Amino acid sequence: MLFSLSYNFHSVKKNKQIIISIFLIQHLILDVINNFY
Repeated sequence: MLFSLSYNFHSVKKNKQIIISIFLIQHLILDVINNFY
């Protein structure tokens, strides 16, 4: 029980990092596109 809770917490944390990095990459791509046009 405790193990699964900590595991879920860890995966949520990991997913948060992935989502944040995706947002940052999207932002960078949009900036590059705006600079080209």
